[in-house]
Amino acid sequence: MMIARITVLSAIAAGMVLGDGKPGTGRAKADWLTASSSALPGQPLQTAIRIRHDKHWYSYWLNPGEAGMPTTVEWKLPPGWKHGEPGFPAPVGFLTSGLASYGHVGELLLPVTITPPEDFIGTAKLEAEISWLACSNDGCVPGEAALSLEVTAGDPLPGPAAAEILAAIDLLPRPAGESLRLSVEETENSLVLTLIPGKSAPADLSQHEVFPLTTEVIDPKTRIRFAPGGQNWTATVPKSEFAASPLKELTLVLADRKHPPLQVTWNPPSRKSH
Repeated sequence: MMIARITVLSAIAAGMVLGDGKPGTGRAKADWLTASSSALPGQPLQTAIRIRHDKHWYSYWLNPGEAGMPTTVEWKLPPGWKHGEPGFPAPVGFLTSGLASYGHVGELLLPVTITPPEDFIGTAKLEAEISWLACSNDGCVPGEAALSLEVTAGDPLPGPAAAEILAAIDLLPRPAGESLRLSVEETENSLVLTLIPGKSAPADLSQHEVFPLTTEVIDPKTRIRFAPGGQNWTATVPKSEFAASPLKELTLVLADRKHPPLQVTWNPPSRKSH
């Protein structure tokens, strides 16, 4: 699978451009926001990495699709500080040079929780390096940015970005829990997906955009749409050419315009030894 991925990335690299923007911007700019410039020892602090893409350019989701590279962060925090994983909202689909991918346009906020140590005093400087690949119909260009925050020990006071960060958190996919379960039946070339509604499940799942968070399972060119089948909802989708068999896991993100996205995961039933 790695060789296949490198082959596909080479196709993108062949069309890579430097662009006419400022050197090193990678067709996007990034900064680091915080809900408060102060934090109590041992208490989580809400922050968010903001990426502003140039017009007509996009970066990639956690599952980039057929090609591309997901946005990554390398943390450089003082001893004792902890970080969560950046949260990604539901993406949109793109078709660039015949390659299907998932990504983000415009302004993107990636909420991430930072926690100081129990003995935090004074002021700490937090640093991180973010890397992304931006693409458009004109080609692709890598970008990176060195980010920093200064946080002072003390009672947190909401800053100018607090409301913006909270709004970004509301856009993150949340586990469906008991409201929705996923069942998967695997054949040689396809997957039969079944969503089993529980209490408080969305009434109409046919209107949801569905994105596979698990990489190299479902063909990225597929537009997944669920149709009613009795009390459940079903969709038959082609497998990715890189899919391993038997399938070990599948996570889907379901998004509509009226509600926060839902995330549902399937794992094969455990096989007990006799």
